Amino acid sequence: MADADLEPSELKEQFKAAATRYDFQVLICGAIACVSFFLTMALLAVVVKYFQPEIHHGLGIKSGTEDCPEAVNPILLIPIVLLSAFFSAYFLYRQVKKLRQTTAPHCLFCHVSLGQHASRTGAMATGFCPTCKQQLFEGELNSGVAVEKYQKLTSEVQRSTRVTFSASMGALLIVLPVYLWLYFTNQLPGKNPPSLAEILIFLPLLFMVLPVSLWWVGKLSVRDQQIVLNLFRDAEQNSGIIEATRSEQESQQ
Repeated sequence: MADADLEPSELKEQFKAAATRYDFQVLICGAIACVSFFLTMALLAVVVKYFQPEIHHGLGIKSGTEDCPEAVNPILLIPIVLLSAFFSAYFLYRQVKKLRQTTAPHCLFCHVSLGQHASRTGAMATGFCPTCKQQLFEGELNSGVAVEKYQKLTSEVQRSTRVTFSASMGALLIVLPVYLWLYFTNQLPGKNPPSLAEILIFLPLLFMVLPVSLWWVGKLSVRDQQIVLNLFRDAEQNSGIIEATRSEQESQQ
């Protein structure tokens, strides 16, 4: 049965199945890219190990260190990682691009790929295509619920961000004076204790990791819900324009 002959409920199930299949294949490609990254690193490391004199001579760098002069120069680790990451990222990019054109769900009307997360989220929530604003099936939300959900999510994100930031700052105000007291009394543990500049810079950064991470995740969630809300508004406006055009054509006839 062709897509055009499907009922809206059947089209919705087909859309879900295509999205699930697309996600699974992207996950497989990601796993392959990750394995290829480590295999490429291992292969390049073997090449550098067995041809290190020629490589060191060609690049004009010294091999090893004073303690181990025959060892591979650590600076070669940078191009090894970059080359391995480049090939893996390029492979994953090509595969995802191909899957978006083949496996990912597509709009029945404009045939645009809906493989991107924001596009699929908007389509599933509203039932409308994010590009042509045509209705594909009945969405999981309506416009009123979308507005309520957006307002609730925005409020929760703001509240959790404030609470996490306040807790992190409170903990920092307790830990930082202790570290400063230990520093000025020369009681910091370890053979190489951190300097005063490192304490003043890295300790606040450490306590900011959690609130900034939660703020970023919350921002992405709010953005996705904003996309859903905007899609509802655009689709309703588009439906109004279509109805007005049809009424004008009928009146002219």
